[in-house]
Amino acid sequence: MTDAPAAAAPIPAIAPIVVVPADPQAPAGGAPDAGAAGPAVVDFDAGQNWQSEVYPLKHPFKFAGVTYTSVTIRTPSGADIANYVSGKATPLDFAIQLTGLDSTILLKLHAADYKAITKAALGFLA
Repeated sequence: MTDAPAAAAPIPAIAPIVVVPADPQAPAGGAPDAGAAGPAVVDFDAGQNWQSEVYPLKHPFKFAGVTYTSVTIRTPSGADIANYVSGKATPLDFAIQLTGLDSTILLKLHAADYKAITKAALGFLA
């Protein structure tokens, strides 16, 4: 009696990838179909900016009559990243650019919150 190798499991079918060409009639920067979800166009001319995230502080504080419970960090622009990578901006400068907060406020943060905020800002460089 010989040992025959076990039959290989069948390979599952994979759905084909369908590439849909862009609609030449769609408005520039818009989604090809009004019902289709696509990335939002950021209109800098209208004062819009990239997305931002709110980071709740683990250690809220009050300074100069203002209570700080969270910090909002916006997504950096190419210029923000270029300044940091070129050495023109320190991690603190980079965090100031992305939060819009004065260095005095950022330096008042509890160490755990400061570390989380700067880590989030520098995370965009990864």
